[in-house]
Amino acid sequence: MHEYHTVHKQMHLPQSDRQALALDIQMKLVADQEDAYWSIQFTNEPYYIAGRGYDQYQPAYALGCRAALEYPDARFRDLVLDLEMQWGEQRTTSLLPWREVHDAVKRAWEHANLQM
Repeated sequence: MHEYHTVHKQMHLPQSDRQALALDIQMKLVADQEDAYWSIQFTNEPYYIAGRGYDQYQPAYALGCRAALEYPDARFRDLVLDLEMQWGEQRTTSLLPWREVHDAVKRAWEHANLQM
């Protein structure tokens, strides 16, 4: 019943709001898929250091994915300085400095771009 009301309300949104909502949903789906992918893949990456858990890399993957979704037409090299600044503010569970996650952010950005 609740789903019906949510969908029914969405049908009455202006076209631009429906498009924004659809984009938000698509971005969330891609982000969830990317997180699932990286949680399995991270130990196979050349920058991975044995013994480090996914929690040390996950914020870097999330940052790269989010950048790809928010700036789909940008080049990674044009985003690097902003991403480095964001890393200092948003690294949550990771204790790794930027120099140790730069490649993970870039790989996540590349992979997310391929998914869209």
